[in-house]
Amino acid sequence: CTYNNGKFSAVYEGFFKNDHLIFKGVTKELLYFPMYYDGLEFIPATNPFILDEENNLLFFDTKDSSRIDLKGVKLFAGRNDITRPGSQIDLYLWRNKWEYLASETVTHEKVLNFEGVPEKGIFVTKGTKGSELVQRPFTLKSGEVQYW
Repeated sequence: CTYNNGKFSAVYEGFFKNDHLIFKGVTKELLYFPMYYDGLEFIPATNPFILDEENNLLFFDTKDSSRIDLKGVKLFAGRNDITRPGSQIDLYLWRNKWEYLASETVTHEKVLNFEGVPEKGIFVTKGTKGSELVQRPFTLKSGEVQYW
């Protein structure tokens, strides 16, 4: 599955072979959440991953990691920055489901800053109205926010 518009969407069907889950035709540089569908809901099968430009599979371990301050988070609608000073935004962390982590108010510099978040987490923000509700997941690489 991918996560877009505030929900998971199945994009590839996988199959098991020799105790491995196999997906064919996976697009590079896209965050995937391997999941089962039980007829009612998606259930996580393993850690999320991306296939990078060099065809390396990079899994995101969702266990706790060292804590850092997360700075410079923005909100987008398509490619447009919709970060509005004064908006109250919630931060969620992926741990086989989206878990509430913290709330912050957008600063006058039009960014969000969160203290003490797991360095290797997968995050999503949610606001209270419009496009603030359907943000893309993001991770950190060398302290920089990477949106997926």
